[in-house]
Amino acid sequence: MDTLQLAEPLRMLITLVVSFLVSALTIPTIVKVAREKKLMDKPNERSSHKESIPTLGGIAIFSGILIASLTLLNIYKLPGLQYTIVGIFILFMIGITDDMLNINPYKKLGIQVAAALLVIIKGDIGITNFHGLFGIYDVDPNTSLLVSTFVIVAITNAFNLIDGIDGLAGSVGIVTSLTFGFWFMEAGEFELAVISFALTGALAGFLIFNLWGQSNKIFMGDTGSLVVGYLLAVLVIKFNEVNINSFNPAYVNAAPAVSFAILIIPLFDTIRVTVIRLAHRQHPFRADRRHIHHRLLDLGLSHKQASTILATVNLLYILVAFILQYYLKSTTIIFALFFAISIPLSTLPVFIKTLKDNKLMAQKQIID
Repeated sequence: MDTLQLAEPLRMLITLVVSFLVSALTIPTIVKVAREKKLMDKPNERSSHKESIPTLGGIAIFSGILIASLTLLNIYKLPGLQYTIVGIFILFMIGITDDMLNINPYKKLGIQVAAALLVIIKGDIGITNFHGLFGIYDVDPNTSLLVSTFVIVAITNAFNLIDGIDGLAGSVGIVTSLTFGFWFMEAGEFELAVISFALTGALAGFLIFNLWGQSNKIFMGDTGSLVVGYLLAVLVIKFNEVNINSFNPAYVNAAPAVSFAILIIPLFDTIRVTVIRLAHRQHPFRADRRHIHHRLLDLGLSHKQASTILATVNLLYILVAFILQYYLKSTTIIFALFFAISIPLSTLPVFIKTLKDNKLMAQKQIID
C-alpha cells in the first residue's frame, strides 16, 4: 500500500475524531447557557417530550463541522468551497434566530433559496445531468438552476421536518454522511470525504447527549437540522456530478435513484406528509403528528426504538440501492421501485395501530 493510501484514511479518522470531540465538549457549555437564558423547547400538544429541553445543539454540530473541515481540508483542491461555507453560515444564523425568536416560515424559506442560489451560482455546484431519469440526461443551465435550487431547499427542509424525536435526525444523518464519506474516499474525492466525515463526527458527538444525556440532554433545533440538511444536499449534488464520469473507480449507475435511497427517510416522509396535507386542503407547512416517527410512537415505541428502526430501514435502502444499480441499468425503474416500496411501508404503522385499536375496542365490547 502506498503513502497516499495510508495517509488519506488517517486524515479521515482524524477528521472524524476532531469533529466528534469539538461537538461533544461544546455541548455541556451550550446546555448551561441555554438554561440560564431560558432558551428551552417547551412541550406542547404536538411535542414528543414532556419537559423543557435546551435547544441550540446545532451550535455544537456547526462548530464540529467547521473546525474539523477547515483544519484538515485542502481548500485549493475543492473550488467553490468558500461559498458552501458561507451558505452553511447563513443557514446556521437563520436556524439559531428561529430557535430563539421563531421566524416567519416564508422568510425562512426565502433565505434558504438565497443560500442555495449562492452555492449554485458562485460555487458552481449544480445538477447538470439526470443520468437518464425519465429519459433525460444533460440539462440546460436554466433547468439546472431551478432543479438544483429545488433539491437543496427540499433536502434542507426534509431534514428539518424529521427532527421530531430524540435521535432520528442525528442517526439518519450519520448513516447518510458515512455513506457519502466512504463512497467519496473510494472515488478519490478526498476533500468531499473530509466534509462527510466531519459531519458524521459532529453528529455522533451530539447524539450522545441527545439520546443518552441526563443532566445535559439537548435538541439540535433548526440550528442543527438546517445546517445538516443543507450540507447533505450539497454532497448529494456532488455525488451525482462525480458519477457522470463512468470511468471513476467507484462509479454508480442510476445515481439520482441511489441518492433518493440514501436520503429515503427524510425525503419520502416529507413527500408523504405534504401530499396528505394538500389532500386534506391544509397548508403544506402546517405542523402536525402525521410524520412516520410520530406513527411509531403511537404504537408505543420509545424514541430510541423508533429512531433505531428508521435509521436501520434507511441503511437497508442504501445497501439494496448499491446492489440494484449493478443489475438494473435504468435510473427511472430503480427510482420508481423505491418509491413504490415506500408507500406500503410508510402506511404499515398506521395499519398496525388500527388493528390494535379495533382489537381493544372488540375486547371492551365483550367485557361490557
